[in-house]
Amino acid sequence: MEEYRGNLEQEKERLQKLMTDNGITEPATFRRPQDFVVEITSPRANAYLAIIMLFDEIAIMVFTLWLVGIFTDQQKENALTSMSKQVASGRATFSLLSFRA
Repeated sequence: MEEYRGNLEQEKERLQKLMTDNGITEPATFRRPQDFVVEITSPRANAYLAIIMLFDEIAIMVFTLWLVGIFTDQQKENALTSMSKQVASGRATFSLLSFRA
């Protein structure tokens, strides 16, 4: 799980630098964001939730860069697809670890 989180942290840093280098100080906001309440039942569940929350932060950065014209449609799709695959891999790892426990 730490590998997935580490990869996402690196991507977040890269996107934050890209935003800063282009003078973007505020991320995009969404009209009706949704909040979710989750029950944490194990340290692994907490770790996976942290990955999901990090994915959300990165997705907002990707949309921000796309909305201001720094990312093309294809770059936006590639970034979101790549991150989604990492989160899905983390989910598979979480499920396997839970099954073994």
